[in-house]
Amino acid sequence: MSVKVIVPNKNYSQKFAGVPFVNGVGIFEDEALGRRIAVTMGYELEAEAAEKAPKAEAPKKETKAPKKAAAKGKKTTKKVED
Repeated sequence: MSVKVIVPNKNYSQKFAGVPFVNGVGIFEDEALGRRIAVTMGYELEAEAAEKAPKAEAPKKETKAPKKAAAKGKKTTKKVED
């Protein structure tokens, strides 16, 4: 989860602590660092939900039962009738 740090200056658009701020908002992937900076500097802090693309479910494949193998060492013979 990431956190959004919002600074009071809405025109602030620079890199701070390795995070680009655009129009006073920076999104920190390192939640602990974002929280520490917000608390130390007195900035507003919001939790960001991690945006993930929904996974498309693959169609389920039909599984067939494996063929039974002949037992080793045993030969099968057919009787032929005349």
